[in-house]
Amino acid sequence: MSLFVIEGARKSGKTHFVSSQSWIPVFKFDFNGVYTSLELPANGDKTHHIGLGKELMVQQLNRDGFLPDLMMDRGVITNSVWGVLNKRVSKKSVYKELDYMLWNGLFKNTFFFLITGTSDEKREKDVWDYMDEKIPEESALFLEFTEYLSERGVKIQTIENRFDAESLSAFQTIIKNLK
Repeated sequence: MSLFVIEGARKSGKTHFVSSQSWIPVFKFDFNGVYTSLELPANGDKTHHIGLGKELMVQQLNRDGFLPDLMMDRGVITNSVWGVLNKRVSKKSVYKELDYMLWNGLFKNTFFFLITGTSDEKREKDVWDYMDEKIPEESALFLEFTEYLSERGVKIQTIENRFDAESLSAFQTIIKNLK
């Protein structure tokens, strides 16, 4: 079984890509709901570790064969990027976490997709809307962490979202060919 993890900065079109296919079940952790309901601090390490715990569990379940094919809208790279952006965790800690996951084979049968591009569409989506101004910094961190994992053998495919039918079709074709 395979885990397909869709990553990318805010407004890159991840959710649109994920919802464009119907042949793999999709999971999106309600981090926004957990964050607001538990009144977590934006810059607290507790906030980072809630996301990290979820990622460790999902990756272990996948590695050990307990999950069917599954697509996730955001994953460990997002948790790492947002941890650094919100000063919840240092880059040094992120690399230690990623190395732990690498050493323990937690990315076995995992395919990451980094969606690049930014929509100009104005929207009010969640409590993180104020972070839209940090999209360039966020995008740079996504690139840094995906390159780190890719250099260590993790399967990562970058797809530029030009917000057209061709971009969507390219994503769908890649997913179908990996199945």
